Amino acid sequence: YPHAITIVSPCSGSDKKQVLNFCAQSAEELLKFVEDLKESIAEVSEMEQIRIE
Repeated sequence: YPHAITIVSPCSGSDKKQVLNFCAQSAEELLKFVEDLKESIAEVSEMEQIRIE
């Protein structure tokens, strides 16, 4: 797939991994998805840090 992304996350305490595959219709859509994903991860990390404090 020319515009695909695979996200792999190790499961804690196991050698098994969770795998997600996404296919976009264009490189622009793939880039937008990656940017949105990074933004979401940053927001969740920030909220988690606030919760811990």
